[in-house]
Amino acid sequence: MLRRTNPTVSDTQVEWSKDSYDLSTDEDKKNRRGNVTKKASEFVKSKLEAVIWVAAGIIVGNSSDIMNVVRSSDQVARPWLMFGCACILVNCLLFTWCLLTAPARKYVNWEKERPRTIQSATVIGIFSFFSLCIGLWPVYSWWCLPMLGLWSMSAIEAFHFVPSF
Repeated sequence: MLRRTNPTVSDTQVEWSKDSYDLSTDEDKKNRRGNVTKKASEFVKSKLEAVIWVAAGIIVGNSSDIMNVVRSSDQVARPWLMFGCACILVNCLLFTWCLLTAPARKYVNWEKERPRTIQSATVIGIFSFFSLCIGLWPVYSWWCLPMLGLWSMSAIEAFHFVPSF
């Protein structure tokens, strides 16, 4: 859009200045560059936090030897553990269904688009957390609470690395 150099002049006598194509001031340009830098730094910060959470989850998983404990320990309360694993599987299926049936938009407000699914997934997630705590309590005692919390955050943060199509 072009800007008139003298707004009191009529349309037939309009003079256009060379720099009238850009309506933004130097301060606006600096703010835009600052916002881009701020967005880039927030992006890098969120990815770095995600890497730290995922790395912490992997380290704790390896050091606690959770896979061998789940497979071979007689102390594990298997029915509770299997119920917790089933709840995690149901949650994964719910979120996969949400993603596959979501409209092809950049941003989807899940609370408005799928309110019952989010509520169901929340309740199922709470059930899975407590049943996994009960199932692993005989082996890890109170350590299962921070371990499961860390693995939950690690699983959530791992979605930073799933590409959006």
